Amino acid sequence: MDWVEKNRLRHRAVIWLIKEFPICVKNPRLFWDYKAEVYYWLCCFAYLVVVSILTLTVLNFVFSIIGRAVNPYVSMMIPFLVVLFSCLSIIADIKNQKED
Repeated sequence: MDWVEKNRLRHRAVIWLIKEFPICVKNPRLFWDYKAEVYYWLCCFAYLVVVSILTLTVLNFVFSIIGRAVNPYVSMMIPFLVVLFSCLSIIADIKNQKED
């Protein structure tokens, strides 16, 4: 059990995203029936935003200590790679659930 009293929330949230989300988009009242799953995806999105901002901040700090100019392409590419690697497990779960 986790803090929302649901077993295997990540598994249920992935299944909800695949099967129920398109239905919920057509009828927004159905989102209330899946509060835990919606909160899970909102927290995942917030986590990715925080990780991106933190990575960008640390990168700028490191470059300022080294005394080098910050290349804007590099400073945006590294947070993008962090987000990409963070999403790979979720994407793998979604593909595995579609096959089942």
